[in-house]
Amino acid sequence: MAPKKQIHINFFEVTCIGNHIAVGLWKNEVDNSRTKDTVDYYMWIAKLADQGKISCIFVADSYGGRETYQGKADAAYRSGGSVGQTDPTIWVSAMAAVSKNPFILARRWSTLDHATQGRLAWNVVTSYSNASAKAMEAHEYMDLCYSLWEGSWEDGAQTWKKPEGAYDPNKIHKIFSSGKHHKTTAYGATHPSPQRTPVIFQDGGSPQGKMFAAKHAEAIFCGGRSPEDIAVLVKEMRGMAEAQGRLGSDLNFFPSMTPIVGRTVEEARAKYDKYKTMYPLDEPLDYNEIKEGVVIEDVGTNVKKDPEPLTPRQLGERMAFCGGGNMPIGTPDMIADVMEEWINVGDIDGFNVASCNPSPARAWNYVERLCRARRNV
Repeated sequence: MAPKKQIHINFFEVTCIGNHIAVGLWKNEVDNSRTKDTVDYYMWIAKLADQGKISCIFVADSYGGRETYQGKADAAYRSGGSVGQTDPTIWVSAMAAVSKNPFILARRWSTLDHATQGRLAWNVVTSYSNASAKAMEAHEYMDLCYSLWEGSWEDGAQTWKKPEGAYDPNKIHKIFSSGKHHKTTAYGATHPSPQRTPVIFQDGGSPQGKMFAAKHAEAIFCGGRSPEDIAVLVKEMRGMAEAQGRLGSDLNFFPSMTPIVGRTVEEARAKYDKYKTMYPLDEPLDYNEIKEGVVIEDVGTNVKKDPEPLTPRQLGERMAFCGGGNMPIGTPDMIADVMEEWINVGDIDGFNVASCNPSPARAWNYVERLCRARRNV
């Protein structure tokens, strides 16, 4: 039975020069991910999303390098995975960025929300380490941003009337905040943007991340190897939101998916087999240099949930190719069947879709077929 709600498909991007999911695709002669340091690339992907009726472009961002393996970044640089990262706020307005000062960030997001006519979303992520302390600071940070966005300016503060004046000072209020981590005494720097507060995204599966999402998030980027697996998380998170006085339906869930789409099953399988040749799958895996308490623990958790035990070759193939996300292979109708199962069983709201199609022409064919699958759902 088809799901009785509107489904959203988002593009999943990172502004690294190369690829963040299908890491080795820079070896493909038609790959265009090396042009991510140009305006043309982002204009192209924005037009592609618009033509394909994609809900949003979700852009992940980070400041730290990948130094978990052997305590150095050599492997990341050789593979070209998530390196050469530029500042996403320069390329596209609805991007995740970090500012130590809530006042500066609140003004930045208000400005971008004005510039995009209310199309801004913010993916809020704290650092990988010291999660408990960072979560406490993040709550305080968000509360201060809310005060600046929602509490400083009343509706109708802009009057533009003679002789009263351009603004009504009785409707503009100074915010006083004295927290453990941030202290501010200021008026909101700019008048309310179309949304006032941008859409809040969150992607974190730790206990602290779940609590943060239950209180603040409208959309959650989440993992999961099966619809049944993710249904447990969705149910838990909706309950946590209700405990915060919100509706469970206030949360929207977007697992990662990397579909390999072809006009026929044979074409889709041939694409998959070609992509696999671009990775050194038979090099041995060495876990001795991996530190505890880092993101690799999430990988182990997901691996344990697989219905069949994974060999080192299979694990390496999965993590090099598409991370922990689901990768259905087939025609648009087959992809639609997979999506429908996830939606019905997992109670999710859409997908963050990463592409393994490296050239502009192939990408449009991919989006066209993906949209056909969505219409079928």
